[in-house]
Amino acid sequence: MFKPINYETTVYCDQSEETLKEIMDDAVSRYLSSNPFVFPVDRQNLSIMLRTSEIESHARVLSISVQEKSFHILSKHTVFQLLPIGINRRDVRAMCICLENAISHINER
Repeated sequence: MFKPINYETTVYCDQSEETLKEIMDDAVSRYLSSNPFVFPVDRQNLSIMLRTSEIESHARVLSISVQEKSFHILSKHTVFQLLPIGINRRDVRAMCICLENAISHINER
């Protein structure tokens, strides 16, 4: 039996919870500005879920959450999908770049 290939990672950041939330908000804003087919669907205090509006066979959710001085990022398909295999990894890496830029911005202040 086949199952979709999800991709996830954790990025450690030794900051206060308030600063982590600010970094997460900045990173998500950066991600959304560079991905016009992605929109937020759910937001809780320390997590944000985004969804692609691409054709249904490629629809994915990307979530980012603050967990104990780190960010957990997960990309998964919303329907059973075998291809394209690397698209979830691409989503997570793109969010990681946005996080790195947001962290650099905070550290420059």
